[in-house]
Parts: sequence; structure tokens; C-alpha cells
Amino acid sequence: MPKLFDSESAKAARAKAAPRGESKIKVWIREAADKQATIQVFQKLTELANKGDMDAIKTYLAYVVGKPKDTVVLTGDEEQPITFTLDERFLKHILNGQG
Repeated sequence: MPKLFDSESAKAARAKAAPRGESKIKVWIREAADKQATIQVFQKLTELANKGDMDAIKTYLAYVVGKPKDTVVLTGDEEQPITFTLDERFLKHILNGQG
């Protein structure tokens, strides 16, 4: 019985597919985007940000600097940090992929 799907056909399919986590519509839009138009849009965004438009500032910073990571701080009694003690059996269990 002939193979319908082998490693070579898998590689070929992967090369044609959108990058993982990226939708086809994003790929189409990026491919269709005109470089000069993109520059003009970014220049307008910069202009608005420089005039104090908070939405433009947030968008500008998100694309130029990156969005900040969310941080969660856990505290215990009297705002003291919570400490954890992990036992060796638990760590082995997790590290062996049984978690």
C-alpha cells in the first residue's frame, strides 16, 4: 500500500502553511501590504502620539517597545512573600512529564 503522507510531503505542506499561530488572513494582509503605505500609516501614528493622543501613544509603544508583561505578585500574611518548598518526589514527577 503506498504512503499517502511521508516526511517529504509533510515538509512541503509545512512550507506552504502559515507560520504556527498565524492566521491565513494575517499572511494575506502582510503580503498585500504596500511598504510605502505602511510607512505613511506609521508616520501618522507617530504624529498623533506626539500630539498627546493616548491611544496612539499606547499603540506606538506596543509596536516599538513591546507590550509589558503582566506581573502577578503573591503575598502572604502582612504582605510577606509566599515561599514554597517542593519535595524531591514532586519534582521528579513533574520533570518526568507525569504532571
